[in-house]
Amino acid sequence: MNKSGSFFWGALLLLYTLHAALALATERVLWLDGAYYFTRLLETRGFVLGDASRAGADALIELPILAALHGGVTDLAALKLLFGFPPVALLPASLLLCLWMAGPRRDLVVYPLVTFAAGLMNTELLVIHESRAAVTLFWPALFGVIDPLRRTSTLAASVLLSLPFIASYESAIGLGPILVLAAVLRMRTEDSAARKGLLTAVAAAAVLATLVAAQSVLRPTHPANLTSFRGSWRVILEPGSLSVQLSLFVVAVLLVSALLPREAGPWITGVAAVAASLGVLQSLADPSHAAVTAQYRARIVNVALPFLAAVPALFGLRLPTETAARRALGLLFAAQVVFQLQLTWQWHAFRQLSRERLACVSGLVPVDIALANGLESRRISPEWMHGWHHPTLSLLDHADPVRALMGRARGYTEWQPFDPLDPRALPRLVPFGVDTREYERAIESLRKEKGTTWELAPSCGDASWRGES
Repeated sequence: MNKSGSFFWGALLLLYTLHAALALATERVLWLDGAYYFTRLLETRGFVLGDASRAGADALIELPILAALHGGVTDLAALKLLFGFPPVALLPASLLLCLWMAGPRRDLVVYPLVTFAAGLMNTELLVIHESRAAVTLFWPALFGVIDPLRRTSTLAASVLLSLPFIASYESAIGLGPILVLAAVLRMRTEDSAARKGLLTAVAAAAVLATLVAAQSVLRPTHPANLTSFRGSWRVILEPGSLSVQLSLFVVAVLLVSALLPREAGPWITGVAAVAASLGVLQSLADPSHAAVTAQYRARIVNVALPFLAAVPALFGLRLPTETAARRALGLLFAAQVVFQLQLTWQWHAFRQLSRERLACVSGLVPVDIALANGLESRRISPEWMHGWHHPTLSLLDHADPVRALMGRARGYTEWQPFDPLDPRALPRLVPFGVDTREYERAIESLRKEKGTTWELAPSCGDASWRGES
């Protein structure tokens, strides 16, 4: 790899490391489902599988924390780190494997980069990590098969990666057949019996992945989730989905560039630079405008883009404007890191405000009563209040006696993992320093004597509570 190429890939990894480090430090992994999965792992000390068809991805993510739990680790901060690290390690690990497996054809890495910059980076906040795991397992598994150097080591790595891919995400219904085709094409020209055996293993795993994904689509465990996914294309039109819209614009520019001669390279890079700059400026002007929940719905891009990008990669098609395309994607990637840093700041500010409010009350206070007046003054998106995770998040905030919990917003009727008003239903996290006895006494006293679930501490002024400080 030449120096400019090494600098490019190194710069991307450094940018991502900055984002990942801050995401880990602020415990972003505890947003929405993350808080539930983490709590269940602490309670059961066993794999928590949301859906059998995604068990491979879940197991891959949960292995480090389960190893620590069975090793006797009880420090809450350390366990959060171990839970949060695997999801942010997926992208850089996959990229590095692709660079190694591509050998002299590193120009082909532009195809997975499309799905990383325009797909995965739109779902970095997503704690339902299976769609991300499927993409990051698929690309190096494919690159190991199409390795131009025909190394046994890359094929062996493909076999290992294809195992958790079997039960990763429903996107395998399209990606699995591509892996099968790649393995069959390679076997036709392969002389080594050992490598043919490895290729057969990859193909078999890909067939199984396709069947598991098809079964999950035809007979979903949670039909409502599938219905929600089908409507997630609307994320393209949402005003706060700036990162998705920018991504699709850059992808459209790259599709056009595939038809252009190499001389058009500077124009492609220039258009991407202008678009990325405008996107960043718009997001900086109003950080609270970001559609937080778009990070959930944008997983549809993780399904569509890899399938489209994998076909030219499979047949080794070299873009005439590959250098310009790589630079355009690098600019998009940098813009995506800025968007993610904004989300991290928003999350950190939201958590800080939550802690301030909880310090002023005892009992269970609805999140909209506690936070609504303070969000606007701090330019925090109100979308952080959406969801059922607030009671669980309050429990996990730090290892101390718990006096108050943040409840769901008033009128929110969707599923919740436990009833925070029932002391018997609270997660038992005493081994990790989480003591809920003070909270349980407060709830019992408030409901019996005052007919309410929370009260403001005398030490907190009304002005600070209303967000006027």
